[in-house]
Parts: sequence; C-alpha cells; structure tokens
Amino acid sequence: MNAHVTPQHLSCPFCLFPFDAVARLEQFGSEAPFVVASVGMDYESGPRNRRRRPYRTADFVAAATADRMDRLREIFRLDREMFGYE
Repeated sequence: MNAHVTPQHLSCPFCLFPFDAVARLEQFGSEAPFVVASVGMDYESGPRNRRRRPYRTADFVAAATADRMDRLREIFRLDREMFGYE
C-alpha cells in the first residue's frame, strides 16, 4: 500500500505515545499555528509548501465504484473509529 494512504493505526503506535496535540488535515490550516506555537516555534517563519495539486480527493471518490468504496471503508474502519471520521 502507498505510504501516503496507509491506515494510520498500522503506521504509528497512537496508544503508546502521549501526544500533546492531534490535528486533523481537514482543519490543518487553522490548527497548524496553534500546534507550532505550542512547541515554541514561530509559524510564520517556517517553511511552506505552496504547491497546489490539481487532483482532489472528491474527484477520486466521485469516480470510485461502490465496491471500491466498500473496500476502502473496511481498510480504514479502525482509523475511522479511532479518530472519529465518518
């Protein structure tokens, strides 16, 4: 499986590490300054990736078959439960 889409419960021991913050990518733009400031860094001076991708997740979902979406829901079932995704 591509490392960018590996279920998170397989790639990091969430239950074994005392995280100070958990941010969701859907809200990353608004949460990033808080998370960066909480570790004593200046958000405005940090590096930024300004590259915009022409491909969107919504495009993938719209083109996916019902069988593929069912399979993805099963692959990411634990992630959805752990992190409150629908």
